[in-house]
Amino acid sequence: SSKRRLEGVKVEESILEINKCNKDVNENKEHLYHHSVNSDENGNIYVPTFLSSKPDTSQRKLPNFRDDGFAVLNKKLEVVKSYSLSDIYKRHNMFNDLFSLGQYSNDPFHLNDVQPFIREDGKTIVFLSIRNQSSIVAFDLETEKIIWNIKGLTRHQHDVDVQSSTNNTVDISVFDNNMIQL
Repeated sequence: SSKRRLEGVKVEESILEINKCNKDVNENKEHLYHHSVNSDENGNIYVPTFLSSKPDTSQRKLPNFRDDGFAVLNKKLEVVKSYSLSDIYKRHNMFNDLFSLGQYSNDPFHLNDVQPFIREDGKTIVFLSIRNQSSIVAFDLETEKIIWNIKGLTRHQHDVDVQSSTNNTVDISVFDNNMIQL
């Protein structure tokens, strides 16, 4: 859930836990949370975040750059760990891909979904739907490595879901917006 103040000065996107009587039980305002909220079989919560941190701009001026990321929260809505997409892309030598179309965007990621999958060996993989890159990324939370990146198969997709799995092989579905940019 989220809260917004309409005065236009401050926007708060928080995670709320409410009881069956619609009363607030718990709230986390540590990040600006947005889009989808997913949980794994252990009750951990995975949600995209807007980050206030900015990438290193020593070699490139990036006006109003917005870094997306995601957070993993426990059942008490406490942040277990948060991740920056800029940091992930830099560590995998993919940061320049953000500008490969020749046009600057201050919103190069636009992370819409973080779908967790716990493998049979207990490793947690997340599937990231990165809209403005038109890509789905499989990311290993333990090693913090990108396993694979499917780029360009969809156009500004939103949702990725695990449909089934057998022997750590996963079938996913992706909601493709079918957007054509003119």
